[in-house]
Amino acid sequence: GSPVCIAGYCNGGMAAWHLACLLRRAGVPVVQLLLIETMSLNARPALRALPGILRATGSLIPGRAGRFVREHGMRHVWQWARHLAASELGALRGEIEGWRRRRGHHRDLISVAQRTYYAYMSRYVPPPIDVGVTCIIAQQGKHFETDPRFWRRLAPSVSTMSAPGTHQGVLVTGRQALAKGIAEVLERAAEHSGRDAGQ
Repeated sequence: GSPVCIAGYCNGGMAAWHLACLLRRAGVPVVQLLLIETMSLNARPALRALPGILRATGSLIPGRAGRFVREHGMRHVWQWARHLAASELGALRGEIEGWRRRRGHHRDLISVAQRTYYAYMSRYVPPPIDVGVTCIIAQQGKHFETDPRFWRRLAPSVSTMSAPGTHQGVLVTGRQALAKGIAEVLERAAEHSGRDAGQ
């Protein structure tokens, strides 16, 4: 089939990664994967083994507690890692100490759909891929979460671009930089497919 480029924003970047893997297994040429402000937490060696460990641990714990560990343990690991990275140790301590207090109205603060969404995303461990990756990082984003260095362990090449704005605002304030970055990715993809066609 014709070569394709795949892009995803935020956690959609992990969906794009998975789609690229599926397409490559099916023999479809994927020439570039574009990750826009995509969290690289589960690309880190220290976190990649945890979903499997939590799944195995949860299977040994009976009832709802085991199910919680299996399905939501990794989501809490993500939250704690983000607190620690921001040096919000007080907030982390307060979260742990106040867990029972907040338990009653926690469901009101965070929707079931949102918790389920992050539970699935946090458990996804991106496999190695034979596709070049380009990361667009927001200048005012949380760079600990989107650090592109860890993708280099999983992809043959990783390039980075910067766009103005925050994580949520990069699609608006950084739209010109995004458009330029996407145009460059498409240009590289066209060159790549042209070279392959000439061989």
